[in-house]
Formats: sequence, structure tokens, C-alpha cells
Amino acid sequence: MRQLPVRILLVACLLLHAIWAALEPITASDLWVALASGRWIVEHGSVPSTDVFSYTAAGAPWFNQEWLSQVAFYELYRQTGAAGLAAFKLVVVVSTFALAAWIAARRSGSLALAVASACLAAFVCRPFLDLRAQLATFPGALALMAILFAYRTS
Repeated sequence: MRQLPVRILLVACLLLHAIWAALEPITASDLWVALASGRWIVEHGSVPSTDVFSYTAAGAPWFNQEWLSQVAFYELYRQTGAAGLAAFKLVVVVSTFALAAWIAARRSGSLALAVASACLAAFVCRPFLDLRAQLATFPGALALMAILFAYRTS
């Protein structure tokens, strides 16, 4: 019974560090391009194959590999505004660190070491947790690791 308060403190510490990392201001200078591209794709029903936004390269070939995230960001922004985008970032970042700590705890057998490593990772990762398409790669990679680990141990 004595372990329960320690576990609660460890989880609270993890959540506080993850929230702190997620509260890094959104500085993505290309967020406006993502939102504009998402709006253009929704309005026209297709992904542009040429540059439709710039003055100097208008009509130049453009391979838009981030179109799905652009549509998702635009729809989220259209439905909920900037607060929705910030909340989305918060949820993704917190779930990323929670999943990382969960995987580490399962692999190491120590919740304290798992939380300590996830909290240290929050300090390192904070500048890279911006609202961009790449944000989805963190929980995606961790989910793949969890699946592979579950497969290897079964």
C-alpha cells in the first residue's frame, strides 16, 4: 500500500514535465503555409502539384508530402481556432511522454527509472515539439516500438 503514493507522485512528475514541454510556444514559421495549404486543398478538393502561394515561384512544381496533416490542421483550426491547435499539441506531447514512460517501465521493470528518463527527455525534446507534421512521428514511432515489444515478448 505504501507504493501507491510513490506511483502517484511519479506519474504527477511525468505529467508536469510533459505539460511543461508541450507549453513551449508554437514557433513554427511554416504553420501559416500548412493552414493555407489545408484550406486550398479543402476548397479545391485536390492536392496542388504546382506552387500556388509564392510570387517568385508561382507555377513551379511542388510535391506536397505533408498534405494530410495540412488538411487536419486546417480543419482543426476552422472548427476550434488557435486554442484547438494548442490543445491538440498538448494532447500529442503528453501522450508521447506517457507512452515513452510506459514502454520504458515495461522494459526496465522500474517506474522510477522510466519516469526519470522521460522527464530528462522532456528537457531535450522541448524545442522540437512544434506544431508541424513531424509531431505525429513521435507517438507513431513509440506505438510501433510498443507493438514490436509486445510481439517479441509474447
